[in-house]
This record gives sequence, structure tokens and C-alpha cells, in this order.
Amino acid sequence: MPIVSRSVIASSKNPAMSKFFICTFGCRCNQADSGAIRESLRRKGLAEAANHIDAGLVIVNSCTVTHRTGQQVRQMVRRVHRDNPGARLVVTGCYAERDPLAVAEMPGVDFTVGNADRDRLAHLLEEDAPGPGLKTVRSPLDGRGSQLPMPQGETGGRTRPLVKLQDGCDARC
Repeated sequence: MPIVSRSVIASSKNPAMSKFFICTFGCRCNQADSGAIRESLRRKGLAEAANHIDAGLVIVNSCTVTHRTGQQVRQMVRRVHRDNPGARLVVTGCYAERDPLAVAEMPGVDFTVGNADRDRLAHLLEEDAPGPGLKTVRSPLDGRGSQLPMPQGETGGRTRPLVKLQDGCDARC
């Protein structure tokens, strides 16, 4: 896939591009993963937006434990594309892992990242920088098996921090 732009995620010309929003579906494991993604994007100099409309980068951390959750993920992707068509839309998580090509073909999705590459999401966004009409699908079976760093001091508004014990899902929750 050719690299269209080597620019960093945040664009100084457009203030919205320096903001991100993460929508998390599913289990506490996904919540912990979203916290780690949040921290990595903050380290890259991005600020968190209050909603998907004010963000230049929207990340949907997906789940597929139930048919209903998959439907909710698809609805959110369509909503983001409709409400904020200029935003860069990334889908990661179990749904992106299970069917990356179908997710990549959804209107508005710029980037699909499997679970194995989720910890490198901020770096991948800078590296590949897909432009309009281009899609990048990261192979979920790349063998790295790396883990997300645990966010320090971040509880996501909860009274207790999450401690991640597993990566991925066996659908037994």
C-alpha cells in the first residue's frame, strides 16, 4: 500500500485533527485496551474530544461476543461517517479481528487494525497515513503477540483501575 502522507496524526492546520475520540464496545479487556490506546495517543500530542463529532480521529474498539454488539458497532461506524465525514475512522478489536475485510469495506472506515497490532495503533496511523479512498487492513495473524502497556493512573472515570489478565476473547463472558 503506498503511503499517501507522512504527516503526523495531529494536523496543526486543523484543530479538530489534533483531537481523538474512542468508542469502546464489549468487555473490561476492551476497556483496558482503550485506556492504553488513549495514553499512546496522548503521548503523540493528541487531546481527547468530548464526542465523535468534535474529533479528527475516531477509534471504534469493537466486540463480537453477540450479534447485537456487532450490530451496535456497525451502527456506530455509520453514525460517525454520517456525523463527521472528515474524521479519520479506525476500527479495532474483536470485530476487526474476526472479519477485517468486511470492516474495511464499510463506508467511512479508513483503517482496520487487528488485536495483535492494537498496541502500535498510534505508530501505525503515522506510518501508513491512508488518504481518501484508501484502506489499510493489518493482518491479525502477524505473530507478534505483543501486549498493550497498562495505563498508569487512568481509571476511565471508574472507582477502581482495570487490570488486564488476557488478550482477546473466548466468548465465555
